[in-house]
Amino acid sequence: MFDLSEKSLLGQLNPEDRQQLLTLGTRRQFEAGGVLTRQGEAADTVYVLLDGFAKVTAISEEGHLVFLAVRSQGELVGEVGVLDGSPRPTTVTATGAVVALGVGGPLFLGFLARRPSAATMVTRSVTEKLRFSIQRRLEDVGSVRARLARVLLDLGARWGRPGPRGTEIAVGLNQGEIAGLVGATERSVNEALADFRSLGTLSIGYRRVVIHDWSGLRKAAGSTP
Repeated sequence: MFDLSEKSLLGQLNPEDRQQLLTLGTRRQFEAGGVLTRQGEAADTVYVLLDGFAKVTAISEEGHLVFLAVRSQGELVGEVGVLDGSPRPTTVTATGAVVALGVGGPLFLGFLARRPSAATMVTRSVTEKLRFSIQRRLEDVGSVRARLARVLLDLGARWGRPGPRGTEIAVGLNQGEIAGLVGATERSVNEALADFRSLGTLSIGYRRVVIHDWSGLRKAAGSTP
């Protein structure tokens, strides 16, 4: 069995529910850029991410591409449309190689009906995503530097891997996509990244960031060290 974060849905399900869910679907592989769900399409499948990272995006009413979140191993994507019968509200795209379990909508709903404990955890997962979205909206009033720090703190806490040089965040996002999560222009985010790098707070490479100074990043975010 692969490693699971306790924060992921699979990590929070009890062993019986988890095993039941994993027997329902079919494994699929997606290359970088592969689309798991597409905004506006009928929601007929839920995906359980088993390996890799995916980004969640949407086109706003004004026609702008908005980066909403990152999802990884053990998390669900595509569940909202299946749960309420609406078209897909977002597009989910693999940022690198992704392995996912595709579970048909009726199978997934039947699973929730049979396993009330799993239904409770899925409800909590959806609620947590909504809470995160609301919090991100509230944080958008801060400076680009503060918002970037908050995004990096979140990415580092959820998917950072400790190494000899610091905590590496390798979720397959380029700087433009990080700018989308921050809600700012790529130029302003690049300037903030350069500032953090000059202070020794972090270093950046191709689709990765290494955090060297967590307290400095928390201070920039306006959090308590």
